[in-house]
Amino acid sequence: MRDSRDIDTLRVLIFSSTISFSLASLYLLFRFGLEELHTQYAFRAVGFSLLAINLPYLLHRLLVLKGVLFLSQSVISLFLLLFTFTAGFYLREWFNPHLSIVIVSFGYLFYVINLLSLFQSDSLSRILLILFFSVILSFWIAAVFWGYGIYSPMFFESFAIMLPHIDSLFHITISKMISTYSMPSTGLNGVCLLPYHFGSHFYFSAVASILQVDLLLFYPLVFPIYILPFLVSQFLVVIIKVTRSFFYTLKPITSSWFFWGVITIGFVGFIDIDFLNTNKAAPYNIFISESYSVSIVITLIFVGFIIETIDNDFKYGLAFAILIPIFFFLIGVSKISTLYLVAGCFYYAIIRLKLLKNRFVLIASLLGIVVSVFTLYLTIDFDLKGSTQIDFLNYYQEFIGWRFFLFFVSNYSWFIITCVVIYFLGKNRISKMSHQSRLFRCLEMLVCAVVLGCLPGLFLKISGGSAGYFIDFQNFASLVLLIIVLSVGYDYFKPTKELFKFLSVMILMIILFLSAMNMRFQMLEMQKKYLSIRASINSGTDFLGLGKSEILKGSFPEGITHQSLESIIYQPAKALKSNLNYKFFRGLVELGRLNSNSDSKPVLYIENKNGLHTDFPCSVVPFAVTATTGLAVVNGMPYDYCPAHDYGYEQNDMEDRRRIGGTYSSRELCASIQHSIANGVIVLDYKDHTFTIKHLIRCF
Repeated sequence: MRDSRDIDTLRVLIFSSTISFSLASLYLLFRFGLEELHTQYAFRAVGFSLLAINLPYLLHRLLVLKGVLFLSQSVISLFLLLFTFTAGFYLREWFNPHLSIVIVSFGYLFYVINLLSLFQSDSLSRILLILFFSVILSFWIAAVFWGYGIYSPMFFESFAIMLPHIDSLFHITISKMISTYSMPSTGLNGVCLLPYHFGSHFYFSAVASILQVDLLLFYPLVFPIYILPFLVSQFLVVIIKVTRSFFYTLKPITSSWFFWGVITIGFVGFIDIDFLNTNKAAPYNIFISESYSVSIVITLIFVGFIIETIDNDFKYGLAFAILIPIFFFLIGVSKISTLYLVAGCFYYAIIRLKLLKNRFVLIASLLGIVVSVFTLYLTIDFDLKGSTQIDFLNYYQEFIGWRFFLFFVSNYSWFIITCVVIYFLGKNRISKMSHQSRLFRCLEMLVCAVVLGCLPGLFLKISGGSAGYFIDFQNFASLVLLIIVLSVGYDYFKPTKELFKFLSVMILMIILFLSAMNMRFQMLEMQKKYLSIRASINSGTDFLGLGKSEILKGSFPEGITHQSLESIIYQPAKALKSNLNYKFFRGLVELGRLNSNSDSKPVLYIENKNGLHTDFPCSVVPFAVTATTGLAVVNGMPYDYCPAHDYGYEQNDMEDRRRIGGTYSSRELCASIQHSIANGVIVLDYKDHTFTIKHLIRCF
């Protein structure tokens, strides 16, 4: 007979795995009618996600049966991440499509094993309930990532209408430079090191090698299907561990619809998206920022490891001293802002709980400081002017006064709700429980995260996007604690007054209604984006400026009717074959694939680059060549009229954008790459959306 933790964990694994299946199905549905459906890539992405979600649990149970107790589920998850990176990065030549299919097939096998185990331990009605909420959450994740975010299932096809966002091309470029040259770089001025939180880019490059997926497809396809369900699973596993270890909950906490309903509402939210954006909230960052998502996944594994270590009373102290610095490094190179918050809360906790008396905790703390400083040096260029500029209240200036209330409600909604729930639980029977002090200790840690998240915006000159990550962390942590508190106090929270019961139900219904409206809005945004891209590609008419209501109700450009629009949207994308933009970038992709099959590591030199800047906008030109080919460009810097901040243009003395329009001799081209890993130059000639390879210069 399985205990409650096993049943809870199995439900969580099946819930998260279903999200992978649902997202893949939605992706393929949106690809309907296109020449390439990407079915095989979706199959690999789902299999790899199932492998990451289900394997640690099964392997841990097997090791427990064998008497091996020191390898906890969190440690196994960490080792699998490290093994994935090591194999994909250092052994990439070994992988091929057939081996990838074999690897991901184990993911499907482990999923079936866990699903059968759940059927043996649980009722069919409860399993169907879990699947229902999983599908609902999947639709919302799809709407956020492919609608609100910068990617879409038609990401590469959107090159035909110059739609790719510069952020997406920037991140794909860094990953492709790592795949080609083993170095994070923008590739715009040869192969120059880019100080940045490039951990997720290294990891994605490794996983793309294992799955044999081009990184142009990895970000819009593999990332949401693999990483986001894995993030949800770790989120729920941490909740189970905390409720079981800190609050001694013996019965399953996932049996009620209430648990899954709160999870869904918590992720979807209930505050209008326009209101959030107006007040500088950072909605959905955890699901649309690749580096932030990876850092949160590692943070959740880290929290699980801390809980398991406390459960074992630091029995494996040496492992704790070794793994804490590793966690810090992985979190930091994935997202330096997340490391700041995690490390800050960690050191506050060990000082507050007087754990430094333990020698292993002391060693881990000292090593953690060293690793944090090293990671900071690795990811931030302190020599760059303005990188660490002090500016008191710079971020909060516009909210001084009455607007601060709106800002506070927008950014700290779940924190406010969590505090209110804990207060009312404390006034009821839960106040007599022996673990009440632990509840308020968890709240104290949450307040620590809130305070730490406010400090960068108070003292540093920091952009809204960057500051949003510091503040958003506490919102996610608040949601974790809220679900834990509701799970623990569900049976104790029984108000005696009928009026209070009525008000509680009414508030819950209002939140549920607002959450449903929020989800509907995101679904409509995703549909609008999908229909607009389809219509624009197939007709050659720009529909991207139209809202969804205009597209569906008949307010179209001249000459377009409602009937013709339907045929335009849903017909196969035949127009792609004759689209000059699409054919040009497809040719660049093929050039990159040809080079990936050789051992050479050349860079590109584009003659007549002026024409490239004339034909394509600033939002695409800087990284379009590097993102599609995976090759650096000697003269890839954009012109002065293109924005030159936040994308590494200013790194490595590239401010002057030297020799953008000039010409290089063969000797000068070889001299420009002599201090890099590149060993040759491919000279391209560009004219009228067409490039030709003139010759290859071998330098070394």
